[in-house]
Parts: sequence; C-alpha cells; structure tokens
Amino acid sequence: MKLGFVFSLLIVVVLTNCTKDKNPIKLLDNESVEETYWEKITSFSSITIHRLYINPNDIIYTAGEDGIDKSINGGETWNNINSIGYVEVLGVNRKNIYTAGFWGQWGWIQYSTDDGVTWLSPDSLPINPFIRAFAFSSNNIVYTGSSESDESVGGIYYSKDNGSTWKSTGLGNSVSVWTMVRNSKDDLIAGTTEISDTVFFTGIHKSIDNGQSWRYISLPGLITNYIRCMYIDSLDNLYAGTSGGGLYISTDDGETWESKGLRGYSIYDITTNSENTIFASGYSRVNNEEKSIFYSIDHGETWSRFNKGLPESIIWCLAMDSHDYLYAGIEKNGIYKTKSPTTDIENQVSK
Repeated sequence: MKLGFVFSLLIVVVLTNCTKDKNPIKLLDNESVEETYWEKITSFSSITIHRLYINPNDIIYTAGEDGIDKSINGGETWNNINSIGYVEVLGVNRKNIYTAGFWGQWGWIQYSTDDGVTWLSPDSLPINPFIRAFAFSSNNIVYTGSSESDESVGGIYYSKDNGSTWKSTGLGNSVSVWTMVRNSKDDLIAGTTEISDTVFFTGIHKSIDNGQSWRYISLPGLITNYIRCMYIDSLDNLYAGTSGGGLYISTDDGETWESKGLRGYSIYDITTNSENTIFASGYSRVNNEEKSIFYSIDHGETWSRFNKGLPESIIWCLAMDSHDYLYAGIEKNGIYKTKSPTTDIENQVSK
C-alpha cells in the first residue's frame, strides 16, 4: 500500500534524524521552576482539538473531537456550531467555514456560508479525496488539498461557488498534499510528497496562476521528511514545518529555503506575533519524547522553550489573537492561553 509505505519511510527518517543541528535550541538557565506562562481555558469542554483559527475580530474557531466550536469572547464561553464528530481539518474565510474528516470515512467536506448557522455538503467532489488542507484566494476561490493512497486520490481541487462544486487543478492526483497557503501575490504554495517507482519526492509545489500549472521546488537537506504545516507572516515570510526535519524559512515566496534548526523535531504548527517572534510546536522521538513550544526572536537563528504551565502532551495547534496572546491546542487537555501578551516574552522567561 502506498500510504503505508510513505508512513513507514517517514518514521524511519524521524528516528534516525539526530545529527548535530547548526541552529541549536538555546536553553535558558534563568527560567524559574515556579513561574508559569500558561493557563488553561477551563470553559472549553472538548478534550482534543487539532486546528485553531482566530479571525481579525478575535473570534476563535476550533476543530476536534466534537466537531467545530466557536467563541466570540476570548474563550470565556463556547458554542458548538457543527457536531458532525471527529474532524482534523478547518478552513475559515470570513463567514465561510470549511471542515473535513478522514478517520473512518473518506471523501467528505462540509461547509457553511453563514458563519456556522447552517451546513451544506458539496454537490460534486472528486472521488475519494483524503482532505488535508484548505486555502483561499483574494477573489474568493477556495482550494482543498488531498493525500493519495490506495483508497484516495491526491491533488488540489478548487471551487468558485463557495464549495458547492469542485474541479481539479493542474496538480496530478498522484501528488499528496499535506498543507497549503496563499501569499499576498495570490501564489498557491503546497507542501507535497510523491512516490515514483519507489523514489520518494518531498518539497513544495507552487502555482502563480490559480492552480492551473505547478512547479516543484525542493528544500535543501530535506530528503524524506515531508512538510506537515506552513505559515505566512505579515511580511510574506514563508515557514515550513516538517515531520522530523525541523523548520525552514523562505523570504522570496518559496523560491529558496533555509533550514532554521529544530532538527529531529516534527513541527505541528507555526505562528508569529506582531513583533514577528516565531512560535513553533514540536515533538521529537529522538529527544526524550519531548513535546514543546519553541520561540525565536532572531528569525530562527536561536530557539528557546516556552512550556512552563503546559501539560506533557503534544501541542497540535497554535493561534495568535490581535492582542498577541498565544493559544495552544493540547492533546487530551483542551486549550491553553498565555497569561500575558507574547510581546513581553523575554521578560516572562527571565523572571
């Protein structure tokens, strides 16, 4: 099975990728054991969430075990707006919300065009997609990426009617898409893998014409660790988190890339604050099963941990609100929020 081959290969790479990192994590000796940076949002009832999104008005959306939840008051109260069940994929574009699931089911999407009041299913959808990501263009085209396996087709698909009907882009259905973003130029950039005659290709595919044609770009030193998450900051810097290969940054719309450390870590999510401090959640099998949030104030040259107050669980997702408070979705532990704005992070960790 192709999907089984892919994951077996990725696990081997993660376990063996423990070479010395040119961008080591900076350990802070002056961290106080008693000091905590985080507090749990106790009003959130769901145990595990996999996606967090906070819009410019600080409305929070989550995707997890009980479907889609929403908070309009910073997490003080929550409303379940879609109880379809366990979901791991979420896309929000103004009042349009998109979700998909793949555990036990293949090939479904649900979407809402009224901020979660009512939900619809597409009139057309390619046969058996394995939905992993959503992205949106400035002219309201919605894109979805799918992973290829024996049971599903890969590729990227688009809809011009808010999700009712879908068509395939120029990216072939043998390409697995794991994550996808759009920059300010409306370029589409996807983290992809492909197997051809047992040769494993991993990197990104980029399109400058709304997905009609694509160009493959490799990342230096990234051989078999696939790109599991991507993020674009306010300056159009592009970040790619990998499955055991650490974090990469591109400052030229994905044309060239530089490794920025955290080798040996699988990066689950990335975000930045208003001062462009980078935050990344990571997990490493080769570093004592460590589960951490890291931050960098120097564009990834050095990294520090930012964990005090978090449980010892995988941090699946991160999101920043307009006041620079950081939220984290924790496996089996709901949502945590920083006690102070992250713009004061250096003072916090040195107390």
